[in-house]
Amino acid sequence: MKYDSTGTLTISRADASLKGSYNCIADNGFGTAIRKTINLSIQDAPRLQPFHFLIWYLLVKSHYSLWCKWVSKPMTFQMDNKKHETTLAVENNFGKDETSFPLVIKAPPHGFYIPHDVKKTSEEDKPVHGLRGRRSSDQCRG
Repeated sequence: MKYDSTGTLTISRADASLKGSYNCIADNGFGTAIRKTINLSIQDAPRLQPFHFLIWYLLVKSHYSLWCKWVSKPMTFQMDNKKHETTLAVENNFGKDETSFPLVIKAPPHGFYIPHDVKKTSEEDKPVHGLRGRRSSDQCRG
């Protein structure tokens, strides 16, 4: 941010940390000062932050819909899983960002239980639920 003697405030490389209200006060010592307030909002392309992918245990027999949560609005969320390479992409009106990572999903490791509320949707849109209490010695890596 730069302010010069002409009363001009210049903001270069604006980012979300600069959003908020700004007051302009003109006072020459006589009478009442003039005040104007502007509200600055920053609209920018989304950027994915580094993250650690949490492992979910699913039975692999078909294509899966992986459920994720995001908090920025408005934003388009996409997660594609093709040939064990997963792409996470976010997009809004100002741009997009994406990252790819390997994802291998098998049965859960020995000693872990498959959650009873895990659901998958096959190509025929038939929901299949995880089995509560079933054990497996296979591995799951993410």
